[in-house]
Amino acid sequence: MFLISPAGIHVPLPEKGDAIGMFVPSKSAIRHYTDIQNPSRGTVKSKVGLEGSEQPLWRALDDRGVEFYGSVNEEVTERRSSVSVYLPKDFLPEGFSVFYYIFNDRWVVYGERVVSDEGASSWVYTKFDTKDENLADFLIGVISDRLVKGVREKICVAVDACPESEDLIKEGLGHFEIEVVPFSSLKIAKVKPVYQHKDFGLMMLLGFFCGFVLMAATVGLYAKSFFELNSVKDEVSAVRVQIQQMQSQMVLGYISDPKAILKIIKQEKIIPPSSLIHETATISSMFGDIKSLDISYNEAGFVRDGEDIKPGMLKRIGEVTTLSTVKINDSQLLIDQEKVAESILKSKDYVSQITRLNSDDDVINLAIKMQLKGKR
Repeated sequence: MFLISPAGIHVPLPEKGDAIGMFVPSKSAIRHYTDIQNPSRGTVKSKVGLEGSEQPLWRALDDRGVEFYGSVNEEVTERRSSVSVYLPKDFLPEGFSVFYYIFNDRWVVYGERVVSDEGASSWVYTKFDTKDENLADFLIGVISDRLVKGVREKICVAVDACPESEDLIKEGLGHFEIEVVPFSSLKIAKVKPVYQHKDFGLMMLLGFFCGFVLMAATVGLYAKSFFELNSVKDEVSAVRVQIQQMQSQMVLGYISDPKAILKIIKQEKIIPPSSLIHETATISSMFGDIKSLDISYNEAGFVRDGEDIKPGMLKRIGEVTTLSTVKINDSQLLIDQEKVAESILKSKDYVSQITRLNSDDDVINLAIKMQLKGKR
């Protein structure tokens, strides 16, 4: 059992295990609210204006609203083990209207049920610190003064961890026929604690276990999906091979000599001179009006004026360079010609080079290098 109040912790919490505590509220701190809908720790905390890690001590009073008693110490809220906090009256057996709880040979918690003129009953609590006086004498004195008033009432006296004072208290109160009982013998009433949290350690362990299971399931699902995907890819590849084989069989089924066909496919194709003339003219026209074309070749692939194309010459030439003379507009700039040449080189992969030779102001001479040979 630990004891707390708005002033702090008076009887410390146990080092290990679950803990049950008693909170002694001050009369001025108790507030009553009737406008809190669906009361919970969060709604009450927001209503009373607590911030950060502060947690409220409160209890719902059936249809009479919510009663707020104060805020719980941070040392209590951050404790890993389970904690439950009750009011002093929650430990009082039925039939008693006054109690004195004694803790650690020092602290005395006093409570009394009072009834207002309207007939409403409530509890008043007081905490005494007897550090500088004799606990047994103090307790016997206050109870004796109360009995002198002649009020008929049942008084509960319970002690907890009081090895030095318990016998003296029992002996002194025995004259008043008041029984002193161990606090551990008192039963907590069937009421909701004013503050409670479960074992954080168990929750953390459960959360870790759930996270581990989720991670394992994710990894397993990923591995299963990975292997299934690879299996599907292998099946797709096998089907594609089968389709290719079927297509080959369907196409080559009517050919008497398929090897001859493959041999023809592998042979180099020769670009005819007419295609060179056409391509040279097409490229040259992009720069301006064509004035002349010179497409005579030698075996080195360069133009020589007056040399004719001989049979079989094109088979030995890998690249040729053609010459053309083009008339350009007066407003055409050199950068414009470079852009046209760059566009041609990008769009026509068989054109490897376009060179601008010595030219006049309105006429340019172009050397266009093209590839003659290629695969079918």
